[in-house]
Amino acid sequence: MQVGPLVHVVQRLLGEGGCPWDRQQTSQSLLPYLLDESYEAAEALVAHDTEAFQGELGDVLLQIIFQSALLQDTNLSRLVGREVDKLIRRHPHVFGDEMVEHASDVAEQWDRIKDQEVHDEARAEWMYPSLVMAKRESKRGVGPGSLAFQAVRDFMQVYIANASGTLEEILADAAWAIADLGRQHHLDVEWALWRRLVSQSPPEGMSERGNS
Repeated sequence: MQVGPLVHVVQRLLGEGGCPWDRQQTSQSLLPYLLDESYEAAEALVAHDTEAFQGELGDVLLQIIFQSALLQDTNLSRLVGREVDKLIRRHPHVFGDEMVEHASDVAEQWDRIKDQEVHDEARAEWMYPSLVMAKRESKRGVGPGSLAFQAVRDFMQVYIANASGTLEEILADAAWAIADLGRQHHLDVEWALWRRLVSQSPPEGMSERGNS
């Protein structure tokens, strides 16, 4: 089966009289779902669960089609066309007259062709999970300085000084509790923290180069 039916369903959801939630989404608001579905596909693959992996790949495909439908001046056909052109261009040993013998030669050829291409600038590269980014920012002396931040940190310092158990266990349980509070309020804390970090200052690990 082709992707046409799925494209049609997404267009129906985003069209007049479609789904109110879908219609108010943006590429940025859908980013956590794209990441989550990719993680879930990876989880199923590592678990050798072929059936689940197929289902998760479908969810990833939905996010790709959803994102393409929200982009201005483009569509899924254009995205597919660009990727087809790239694959043909970077495989001259298959679609051209180049000769290679080993996989390592293919990798070197890929990098050489990629270096010759013109890449878009000013692309953000997300390098770290938000907790790692927060730790790095704190080490640089950067913090939110809000009442919530100070209150939670003060409470945890008092709790740690008087509680049993290892520091690692206490901090892990505290982080888990915050994640659960986010779930109760339909918020992804990982995503919320990442947005907080980016809004405050460009974290380390955010660069201006493409890597496709």
